[in-house]
Amino acid sequence: MTEASLPSPDDDRPSGADADLGESDGSTEAVPRKRRVRVWAWSIGLVIAGLGIGAAFLVPTPFYLFEPGTVRATQPNISIEGHEAYTTPGEINYPTVGIRQATVAGLFQGWLDDAIEVQEREQVYPSGDVEEDKVINRRMMDRSKFVATVVAFSQLGYPVAEVGAGAFVDEVLGTADAAVGSNFPAAGVLEQGDIITAVDGRRVVIWADLRSLLADHPPGDEVTLTIRRGDDVIEETVTLGTHDEDPSRGYLGVTGSTAEQSLDLPFELEIDSGRVTGPSAGLAWTLGLIDRLTPGDLAGGRDVAVTGTMAIDGTVGPIGGLEQKMAAVERGGYDLFIYPASSPDDEIARIEEMAGDVELHAVSSLSEAIDVLAPQGLPPAPPLS
Repeated sequence: MTEASLPSPDDDRPSGADADLGESDGSTEAVPRKRRVRVWAWSIGLVIAGLGIGAAFLVPTPFYLFEPGTVRATQPNISIEGHEAYTTPGEINYPTVGIRQATVAGLFQGWLDDAIEVQEREQVYPSGDVEEDKVINRRMMDRSKFVATVVAFSQLGYPVAEVGAGAFVDEVLGTADAAVGSNFPAAGVLEQGDIITAVDGRRVVIWADLRSLLADHPPGDEVTLTIRRGDDVIEETVTLGTHDEDPSRGYLGVTGSTAEQSLDLPFELEIDSGRVTGPSAGLAWTLGLIDRLTPGDLAGGRDVAVTGTMAIDGTVGPIGGLEQKMAAVERGGYDLFIYPASSPDDEIARIEEMAGDVELHAVSSLSEAIDVLAPQGLPPAPPLS
């Protein structure tokens, strides 16, 4: 081939295959094709990246996030009719913990935020049944409001009485629970869901009645139980066993509660907990109810956050998620946080680091919590009308 057979630099016609390959020969079509390839590559990359980001935010993992929840007021959710009630500038509040199933992005968020704790499903739902554990937690909240009412009324000198329809059998202990006792007399006789309405013909109205009636019988005694099972009423004879912790007392081998439990009160009272479940608002409900029923301002004009379980004897018990609740309180700008003194030492040390400007007080009982809020003492409650 001679030099004359090559295209001139100014020739705009393609020369064989070389022009199609996009060589630097002045071709006007080579550059747009390169751009189209780059645009398609970027488009595909963006789609893949978008799908990955979407999956990170939407696809659930086997883990759950325990994170700071909301802080809720007690007084506006306590309704009283037929008796004098008070509204105050200060507020008794209770913090909550948010629980949600973690996505990949959520796990990354939990890694960055010290107030978020990542837990496995078994830690969140111990029974393995989500709905069953939700029911249990709702019952815990109902119980906390029940106990709060009893304790608050007792503190104020108002009459209160528990009423029910018998002793509800929550669980019949069997041989798998050998650590509980040496024998299980109710196994095979009673069933979960039974309601014991009498022992030897003596009426059982609340769970405490069953315990009291059985306390009169030593091990080996036979007792006749009247039982409501569904729509049927039956009688069963049980020989009481021996419990390792108290060999002198007859042992039935069940756990339970009061069926259709309620309170006989001198006026109308309703506590609305909304969708919040669990037992940790017990102390807050007690203080909020006392504040509603007494003149003055128990919170002293401050926004006070309170957490802790409440026992019938006025004892404050530990709760879960203390660090998450502390974070919710601190981020909400609350003035004071009251929490259980029985909390683990490492958790107390952690919330002390997190507190910022929030004043902290650990308490073991209702009376200690009242001393923190009202060191001068409670004003007298108005008499019943």
